[in-house]
Amino acid sequence: MTFRLVIDRVNPTERFRLGMLPGVLLLAIFTWAGATPGMTAEPGRITGKVSFQGKSVSRALVIAWSERSTRKTSLTDSNGVYAMSIGEGTYLLTVVHPQYVVDDGGFGCKLIDVKSGASLSIDFSLTKGGVISGTVNDGNGEPLPGQPVFYENADRAFAKPCLVAGQADARTDDQGAFRIFGLPPGKYTVGVGRQERQALGKPPGPFRTTYYPGLTEKNRAEVIDVLTGEESKLKKFQVVTSIHGFSAEVSSKDRDSGEPLPAMDFDVIKLVDGTAFSKTALKTDATGSVKIGNLDSGEYKILSPVRNGEVLLRDCSPVSFRIADRDLDDIVIRCGGAGLSISGRVTIDQNAAATELDCAIALKEGDDSLGSGSPTFGVKLDPQGSFVISGLQKAVYTLVILPLKPSLQYEYARVDGRVFRDPQIFGKLTLDMRTEIKTVAINLARR
Repeated sequence: MTFRLVIDRVNPTERFRLGMLPGVLLLAIFTWAGATPGMTAEPGRITGKVSFQGKSVSRALVIAWSERSTRKTSLTDSNGVYAMSIGEGTYLLTVVHPQYVVDDGGFGCKLIDVKSGASLSIDFSLTKGGVISGTVNDGNGEPLPGQPVFYENADRAFAKPCLVAGQADARTDDQGAFRIFGLPPGKYTVGVGRQERQALGKPPGPFRTTYYPGLTEKNRAEVIDVLTGEESKLKKFQVVTSIHGFSAEVSSKDRDSGEPLPAMDFDVIKLVDGTAFSKTALKTDATGSVKIGNLDSGEYKILSPVRNGEVLLRDCSPVSFRIADRDLDDIVIRCGGAGLSISGRVTIDQNAAATELDCAIALKEGDDSLGSGSPTFGVKLDPQGSFVISGLQKAVYTLVILPLKPSLQYEYARVDGRVFRDPQIFGKLTLDMRTEIKTVAINLARR
């Protein structure tokens, strides 16, 4: 059996979101650690001061938010001081003000752990927010009203969860104009339309999600510099009108007999510059085939699905294909016997069962998290902290273990009885399934 343990470090404030970026394995995590306050626990207390260039900021709204608890707020007084009582748990703490944003390099908030009866002092330094404005036209060059405009931080993938001081997103007005305010200084990209990726096989809308200055490829979007207290005015740009996509007919066959395989599950991956950009789950019909519509020109890959739980999934050979200027009807995916599975359990201090509020686990094919040709798979924990992953191939995988609470850190992993110990913020395990690993035990420790 081959096993390698690799540890990476991240800034604690960046532990809320690992997303898939070009060339980087990151797991999108917004179900972050929000502990529900106990009914009888004594509340904690948070106090602090909000300032701009050393001067007190009055009437700034301080927000403590946890997904599992009621949001708590407090207004600063004339001296810039705030105070709030709050239940035990893990929170994001931020400041909302019409002129200023949190000056912390772009993340926009602070991650805090509140203990029962404890007092914390958390100060905030603010800076003037920046603005991005522009105008969007439709495919005919006319103003495009009432459409969502979104932005993404190009400097730091972890920033947006806390950029609540300005607008989460904006919409175009009756003249197609938009204005996004309250942005920390940094580099941004802007897009119009649905930010989520369009699923394959679904009919497109009247226009495709378009990034400034008028491109559908996110990685080619122009990067916009936002400076402190200044407005970045974009040139007028036009959305890309939806066009009739191409189709591909896929047949699944038994690797040995060549017989059709009905009701076969598989995933279709759209690749952009070799990076897994989107994933769509499909199933063959009673004849062992399925037709995929709404395909743009580009590279695609068909993979055996990886699923949570004990699911019987076949071992299918991956197939790559390219859509150029015509439909395809001759794609065949060949499948053999059952794929491999692996089970495991995550504990805290070798005793308590970890939950999805305590940690997140991501799996990706390849021996390095920088491998980009396969999608990221989110591993689910049951109430006992256990997990089962089915549909694995005889290949090398990378497993990332990410504690979601500041009080926890990755400590060790036990793989088929062998212990690999190296306490760090989070762990990254390389698992060689060609040796048919069966069990993985992971322990988190309280710091």
